[in-house]
Parts: sequence; C-alpha cells; structure tokens
Amino acid sequence: CVGFGNIPSLAARHDCNVVTTTDPRGSVTKQTSAPGSFIGLLCDPKYWVTCTFSDPCDAMPTTFEFPVDPSTLSASDFVVIRSDGSKNTPVCAIAQPANEPNEMQTVVLIGKFGGRTLGTAPRHVKVVGNLTLVNTFTGVPVEANGSVLTISGPSFGETGIWSGDPQLPIVAKSSYGYGMSYTSGLVILRAYAFPFTTTGETLSCNGNGVCNYPNHCRVNFEETTHVIKLLMNGGTTKDGVHSFLPSDTGLFRVGLQGGSYLDEHKVLGLADLGALQNYSEPYAQVYAADGDNYIDVCLKVTEGEYRDLSVVTVAADQFFPPRGTGPNVAHGC
Repeated sequence: CVGFGNIPSLAARHDCNVVTTTDPRGSVTKQTSAPGSFIGLLCDPKYWVTCTFSDPCDAMPTTFEFPVDPSTLSASDFVVIRSDGSKNTPVCAIAQPANEPNEMQTVVLIGKFGGRTLGTAPRHVKVVGNLTLVNTFTGVPVEANGSVLTISGPSFGETGIWSGDPQLPIVAKSSYGYGMSYTSGLVILRAYAFPFTTTGETLSCNGNGVCNYPNHCRVNFEETTHVIKLLMNGGTTKDGVHSFLPSDTGLFRVGLQGGSYLDEHKVLGLADLGALQNYSEPYAQVYAADGDNYIDVCLKVTEGEYRDLSVVTVAADQFFPPRGTGPNVAHGC
C-alpha cells in the first residue's frame, strides 16, 4: 500500500484502506498511505524497474534488538524466505523513516516478497551480509550475519505479568503471533523510560523537502520531565493515512508497579510525530508526521513516580499500519 497516495482505485484493488481527508480549505480527497516517492529517491535505480504502479512492491519493516550501523546497511544483507521455501532478495533496504540517531532499529525492506495466497507469504527474514548492530548499553558492535527474524510466531505475549490487569497480554521477548502477516495489527515491542534529553534527537533539517524535526517532547510540552519511547513493529496511524496528534493523550495508559495507573494529567501528550505545527481543527487531518514506528509519551512526573513506572497499555482497535487494515489487540509492554 505504500506509495499509492491519491490513487484510491488502485489502492482498493490491492485491498488497501481508503479514507476521506478534508484539508483546511475544505477540499475533500480520497486517499490511502502517503506517496512513496521518497523511497525511490533513496533506492537503487532498479527500484523503478521492479516496483511499478501496476505491479507494486511490498514494504516490510524489520526491527532488530539494537540499532543498525547505517554504514553497513545494504539490500544484499537480507534474504526473505517465503512459506513455500522460495527466497527473494530485496531491491532496496533503507533506515528511513526511523533514522534519527536515537532510533535506527528498523530497516524497511522493499521488494516482491510474496502475495497473501496460501504458500507464498513471507515467513522469515535472514541476514546474510555484513550488517552490524550497535549494543545500546555497551556501544560494542554486534554482527547480525546469520540472524533469522520470524514474521509471525506461535503466541502473543504473556498474561499474569502486571497486577493491574492480570489478563492483559504483555509483550516480552517471547515470540508472538501479531507480526507483519497481512491480517495482524501493530504491537508495542519496547517501552523505554528515561529523563528528558535531546541527545539523539534530530534538531534541524537540511532544507530539502518537508521537515519533521525537531519533534521531541518539549516542542509542544515544555514541562516534560520524562519520556517513554515506544517502539512499534511498523508505522502507526489512526486509519492508514492520518497520524496521531500530540494531543491524543488517551491512546496509551501508563501502569505503575502497584497495579494502578498513573494520573492521566501527568501524561502531557505525544511526540516523535511531527515538527511544531498547528494540529487543531481544521488542520488535524493534514498534520505532517515523520511516519516512523516510534512514539514518545511525554510525562511530567516526580523521580519517585518515574521509578514506579511499570507498563504501557493500549486498548484494542486503536491503531493501524500504513495499509490501514489489521487493528491492534489490547496489550501492554
């Protein structure tokens, strides 16, 4: 669905969600995911030969345990293995859009990875090249060659972990069934809590095209003391087109170690979305976001409350990947 933009008939033919958008001037358009022209600019010229409007490519986010060293990233580092055993090498591998220095854990693979018919869907991604990761905690390089990433697993999270809701599935390091299979929704893979800092944030643009930076918490919420950075398994939208807004404080709830929730007034808003801009009506539907798989939850808490943070939860049917299909299940991280 990536790159169809304002071509709803083509999007519908490929089973991508199509929504209605009204701009501040009152113009109404039907559209699906944002145009993917930037992908072509970042990829090898063979992208334009392989990926066409009549026969589009797949875009598959592939997330690693640690950030990727971009100097070692190449499409030839990967092989996609389909469920019938056939293999395919991507035509392109890019770090965008999650390419800020404090992100870099997700590589977007572009190519023909198989349809949704039985026996041809992608099942594994294997690293076969010299891709290098960097251990976030030690700074030591980690060779990824030989790693195998499974697109779907046998179970989803574990229950009984958080006392506030013992039935809520909590995503741990165990495999889970909501990978990138077509009918599945998005998952919070990691939730990092830390005192606010601009370290690793992109603070300016090079002047070319739309600028989505800076987009850290204090752009809209100057009183932010701490941040919970959420890593998802794909770009996160309301419907496949529209971004969440900094004011969407009800999207996530923050659970504490004792089983209660953090006071909702201490959640100031969301960040790592877009640069400073008007997101009130009638501008909400044209809010320009970076489109990546990170969301920051901006908090104003004491040090004691910070140490008591335990889990981030989300209700069912709240967010969708760029294709606009496959709502999330209720879970926590």
